[in-house]
Amino acid sequence: MQTALSGKIYSTGIYFSADWSGGKLYEVDYNLEGKYDVLAGEFGIDDKYKDRDTSCALIIFGDDKELYRSVQTKAGDVVKVKVEVKSVKKLKIAFELEKGKGAAFVNPVLK
Repeated sequence: MQTALSGKIYSTGIYFSADWSGGKLYEVDYNLEGKYDVLAGEFGIDDKYKDRDTSCALIIFGDDKELYRSVQTKAGDVVKVKVEVKSVKKLKIAFELEKGKGAAFVNPVLK
């Protein structure tokens, strides 16, 4: 699936849409088994929502502990993300979205 953030098209990443419900975390888990040191990527609200007054946050957990929380991001903003995940066994990537919104964590890389 492709998405656009601030006019740039991305085809790699994690995308969540809250078209039918909102006000909660949308999340996905990964088993890292402590094999990586850093997670990096970019985060923003999909351009198809740019005309709506909206904001969203990206939250990253390692072994159920919050490691990173972005600022409330508005449509058109793209936030560069770099989080230390050394020794993390279970990684959770979550989006805090309102109803009728969509956001993406694009070009994610584990090193």
